[in-house]
Amino acid sequence: MEAEKRTLLIVDDVELNRAILNEIFCKNYYIIEAANGKEALDIILDARKKVDLVLLDLVMPVMDGFVLMEILKEKGVLEHLPVVVITVDGSEQILEKAYSMGAEEIIIKPFNPDIIREKVKNILSMYIRMELISSMGKLQHLTEEDTEDQLSADTGTKTRIDALSTRTLYLLELEREKNRVLANLSGDIMFDYDVKSDTLSFSEKYFEVFGRDTVIEEVSRKIRRTDIIYDDDKQVLVNNLEGLSTDNTTMRAQIRLMTKDSGYLWYECFIKSIWDMDDGMCLSLIGKFVNIDQHRKEISRWKEAADNDALTGINNRKGLEEKILKIMKENGDSSGVLLFLDLDDFKQINDSKGHAFGDKVLRTVAEKIKSCVRSTDVVGRIGGDEFIVFLNGIGGKDAALKKAEEIEQKIQDGFHGYPVTVSIGIAQFPEDGAEFDVLIKRADQALYYSKNKGKNRYTFYDKKTKDMPFQSLLSKMDSDEDL
Repeated sequence: MEAEKRTLLIVDDVELNRAILNEIFCKNYYIIEAANGKEALDIILDARKKVDLVLLDLVMPVMDGFVLMEILKEKGVLEHLPVVVITVDGSEQILEKAYSMGAEEIIIKPFNPDIIREKVKNILSMYIRMELISSMGKLQHLTEEDTEDQLSADTGTKTRIDALSTRTLYLLELEREKNRVLANLSGDIMFDYDVKSDTLSFSEKYFEVFGRDTVIEEVSRKIRRTDIIYDDDKQVLVNNLEGLSTDNTTMRAQIRLMTKDSGYLWYECFIKSIWDMDDGMCLSLIGKFVNIDQHRKEISRWKEAADNDALTGINNRKGLEEKILKIMKENGDSSGVLLFLDLDDFKQINDSKGHAFGDKVLRTVAEKIKSCVRSTDVVGRIGGDEFIVFLNGIGGKDAALKKAEEIEQKIQDGFHGYPVTVSIGIAQFPEDGAEFDVLIKRADQALYYSKNKGKNRYTFYDKKTKDMPFQSLLSKMDSDEDL
C-alpha cells in the first residue's frame, strides 16, 4: 500500500529561508508556504487544506509566531497539529515561552538538514500513532511497522546541497549580491570565516583598503604571524575569539590594522559566530571591520581637553591625579617623588603687572618645569599658581634634591626683568604616603614649612613639618573649587 504523503506548512517572512526548508522537505512531503502568521492561520483554518505539521519562524511582520501559536492554542488546534519552532534566538526565555505556548520542538538556527528531517519524521510518527489510536480505538493492533509504513516516503533520503533548485540558487545569489552592495555602500569590510576549510573570505572593500587578497587559507596558522594586525592587538583578538561559545555567540574588539596607504588605523571588529547547536560545533564566523580611527582621535582630543589646563596646556588636577594614580597602581613596588610648587607673591605680580602678564608667567613656568623633567614624569597645574611634579622612578633625597634645585633655578632665571621665585614641598613615594591624597597632603605640609621659613626654598616632609601646625593650600584650593 502506498504511504500517504504528509503536508508541511513553512511559515517565514524571508523567502530564502522558506526556499531552503522547501529544498530539505519537498521530496517527501507536500509543501505549503506562508510569509507571516496571518497567512498561516488562514491556511490552517481552511478545511480544504490538511496541514500535518508547521515549521514556524517567530519574528515576522503582520502576525508573529507567538501570536499564531496563542490563537491556535485557544482554538484547540495544537492538540492535533504539531508546531516546530525554528529560531536564531536560543535564549532560555524564548525556549520557555515557545514550549509553554505549545511548541512540540524548537530548532536553533543554523541547523543540520538531516537532523531537522529526522526530528520532523519522529514528531509526525508520534502524531500518526495518536491518529491511528484515535481512529481505530484498538491500541493492540498498532505496530511499529504500521507507523513506519505511513512514513516510508521519508526514509533513507539525505539532503543534497549540490542539488538545489533554481529558485533557491537564485535567492542565494540575490542575497549575496545584496550583501555585497550594502557592504560597499556602508564602507565597512565584511568577512566570512568557514571553520571546516579554515578559510577567510572578505568583501571587495578589503582589497581596496588593505591591498591584499580577499581570500585567505589556513587562517588559524597565519593569524599570529600576520603583519596586518598590530602585534599588541593580536592577543586581544585571539582572547575574544576563544571566548565565543553557544552561550556567547558575539564579540567586538578594537584593533589596529595595517592599511595600504595610511599605516596602522583603528578598526572595530564585530563577529557573530554560527553554531551547530546539536553537537556544539562552531560552523562559521561572520563579521565586519568598521574604521573608527577618526572617532578614536576625537575621543583622545576630548579627553585631552578634559584633562588639561586651558591656560598652560599641562595636566589639570583631574588629569594629574589620574596619571599619578595609574603610576602608583602599575608600579606599586617602585619609588617616586612628589614636588608641590607655589610661586612666591604671585598676587603682587598680577596686581602690579596685570593679569595678562600673570598668565604669561604661568605659561612660562609650566614650560620651564616641563623642560626639567622626563616624558615619564607628570606635571600639572592644580590651582592659580600651584604646580605639581611627580618624578616617576626616582628614589632617595639626593636625586629629588637635585631636581628641585634645577626647577628652582630655572624659574629664577627671570621673566623680562621681573624676579619670580618658588617655594617647594617634597614628599617621597611610598615612604611618606602610598596613596595620592596622603602623598599630596604630606607635600603640602612641607610646602607650608617653606613658605613659613621665608619662601624661595624647598623642604622635605619629615618630623619637623609633620608636627608643625599648618594652613593647607589645598584646603583653600578645594574650597574655591567647591564654590
